[in-house]
Amino acid sequence: MIRQSQIQHGRKRYNILPRETLVTQQMSLRKKDFTNTIRLKLFVGTYNVIGKSPTTSLSDWLSCDDESPDMYAIGFQELCLSKEAYVFMDTPKEEEWLRTVLRGIHPNAKYRKVKLIRLVGIMLIVLVQERFAAYIRGVSAETVGTGFLGKMGNKFGVGVRFELHNTSVCIVNCHLAAHIKECERRNQDYHDICTRMSFPPAKTIKDHDLLFWFGDLNYRLTGIEGLAAKTLLDTANYKDLIVFDQLREQQRIKRAFYGYQEGILNFQPPYKYDTGTDNWDPSEKNRAPAWTDRILWKADDVDQLVYRSHPSLRISDHKPVSSLFEIPIAAIDIVKYKKIYEEVMKHLDRLENDYLPQIAVSRTEIDFGTVRFLENKSNFLTISNTGHVPLQYKFINKLREESYSKPWLIVEPHTGFLMPGDYTEIQLEIYGDKRTAGKLSTGQDTQLELLSIDMQ
Repeated sequence: MIRQSQIQHGRKRYNILPRETLVTQQMSLRKKDFTNTIRLKLFVGTYNVIGKSPTTSLSDWLSCDDESPDMYAIGFQELCLSKEAYVFMDTPKEEEWLRTVLRGIHPNAKYRKVKLIRLVGIMLIVLVQERFAAYIRGVSAETVGTGFLGKMGNKFGVGVRFELHNTSVCIVNCHLAAHIKECERRNQDYHDICTRMSFPPAKTIKDHDLLFWFGDLNYRLTGIEGLAAKTLLDTANYKDLIVFDQLREQQRIKRAFYGYQEGILNFQPPYKYDTGTDNWDPSEKNRAPAWTDRILWKADDVDQLVYRSHPSLRISDHKPVSSLFEIPIAAIDIVKYKKIYEEVMKHLDRLENDYLPQIAVSRTEIDFGTVRFLENKSNFLTISNTGHVPLQYKFINKLREESYSKPWLIVEPHTGFLMPGDYTEIQLEIYGDKRTAGKLSTGQDTQLELLSIDMQ
């Protein structure tokens, strides 16, 4: 295994990255060469049902398009308002609404459940067509309470994340603080969910390629009376009314949902109606209708095909809202991937060979001729760094010996550092004295010496 290391000389520092890091980097640079982008249809729907049971089909909401979507992300708020749901975290409403959803989705395709997650009254269901189910992995879900003590209040966020082919997707459904004056509370709820929702092993909401956030965000219209707002709505004058929208203002001043996109609000506000009718709330409060139920996204290359409400459903004082998206999914072509992987590995092999330490020695044999007793003789050779990386050379000890040379031979310098293109001259000095001459003359030692050089 090649480990990361550093070679430092003077003011220059050379980093050698691990091979696995280089492979990942090179494959990332060539990702477009082995990745195909497919465009899938994602239906996103949100509905605050104020604790009601389903009393009618949801097909007008969930299967209103001619073509079946490839995926569904369906969110409910206030699914159950009973005390038992808060205490025991269980409610029969979950199964009731799930069955109704499965009966109401598009009949022209078969779907599988990716994940269902519920916390008290907020529920998120993610479905995918069966033909894509085999390509989904890494599914996980998390919940965050944002109400009383940040745990057991009546406002929550639930999220599901997964990977489809090689694209990571995160979907968040939430119910933020109510009432027109609680704008700052809503902002804080949003930031709490962002901070506290994380998926194993260590992914946050923002760590995904595609991010969809929706639900009863509860942002209202401020600065306009209820009667004046309804007058504008009578003529479908949404453009003049949206300027009073709190969410758009909070995005503009970067207090919440900054960086998220939202489609044009060219449909009737989904809140607040007289339950069971299409009439605005007739209570004495005379509240201005509001686009409380919203669908936002943060991603590149996403096309919103439609953004709408569904007034025919009258179960609640809210109308359900939906959006149909065309989303990019990156799918790896295995054949191309293997081919490019082989090319990358061969390229790295060549680079490694090129960047192995390389030296050239001016000569490999030195003959000192006749050496007399107590006579010094010197000779020289040159060592050059002919490679592309700095290197350190060293004459190394022989096996089971304490020195790199015989006692009668001195090598100077016996170690050194060479930058690419540098060279050094090595002096070899031979000297015979009483200590060494006896062994040489009796044959206990040989006049032939081999020197070994190690490079790093």
